[in-house]
Amino acid sequence: MTNFPALPSTRSARVAKVAKVAKPCKCGGCGHTTKSEWASGHDGYCTGWAVRVEKGLITLANVPDAFVNGVVSRLMARAAKVAAKVEVAA
Repeated sequence: MTNFPALPSTRSARVAKVAKVAKPCKCGGCGHTTKSEWASGHDGYCTGWAVRVEKGLITLANVPDAFVNGVVSRLMARAAKVAAKVEVAA
């Protein structure tokens, strides 16, 4: 058996984690701070209101003031998703 030199290490240098900064919830009016985009449960709450607005069951005037920005954000995201599906189908 011949003696070969040791292979170089393939481990990459560890990168220090960057601390996440707390920012306001994306719903826009609850006042909660979070390290992600939405406070716990608020994404689902805003999506529920957005679906009702989309189906014509209610208008934006019926949505609680604290969640209007989040509902508008969800409506735009849902419209972009539909537009992407139509673009793929065409």
